[in-house]
Amino acid sequence: MKTSIPAILIFLFMACIPPTSAAQESGDRFSDQFTRHFDSASMRILSLAGAMPEEYYSWRPGEEVMSFAEVCMHITRYNYYYPVVTLGYPAPEGIDLDNLESVTGKETILEELERSIEYVRDVIGDIPEAGFSEPAQLYGREVTVQAVFMQLITHKSEHLGQSIAYARTNGIVPPWSQ
Repeated sequence: MKTSIPAILIFLFMACIPPTSAAQESGDRFSDQFTRHFDSASMRILSLAGAMPEEYYSWRPGEEVMSFAEVCMHITRYNYYYPVVTLGYPAPEGIDLDNLESVTGKETILEELERSIEYVRDVIGDIPEAGFSEPAQLYGREVTVQAVFMQLITHKSEHLGQSIAYARTNGIVPPWSQ
């Protein structure tokens, strides 16, 4: 294989350049990385919930399994649960964590889901970067605040996948796949 001297020089020159402001702007901070993933999963669950016809909101794949509406409100509940219960943030006025999963009606569910997403964005924006290393309790074990947010995004993504399966089973193509 024949490589030209100019190509080698360009490669060596580029290898010596330190990371640029573009890399720094991309957000190496945990809060930036979390927000990108959280926003992506949030956009998907919101768009899927918007595309799902209301008559499928009560559909469930089995007797003891959550309906699509219950899955959406379960996501909503845990968007509040992790900051409120594990980190001590106050719940927004009118939020009853114990009864959120019983909310019905497509428009109400979409509003509540969106409200919970904004709440998480507000909480994550309130935490200084050093605060993500602070200790927190999660399901009886000591973790960091960062681990709580990792659990939140893992939980949301798990139920997003469940929602996608519900939609596809009922012939609904997720909007981002069309």
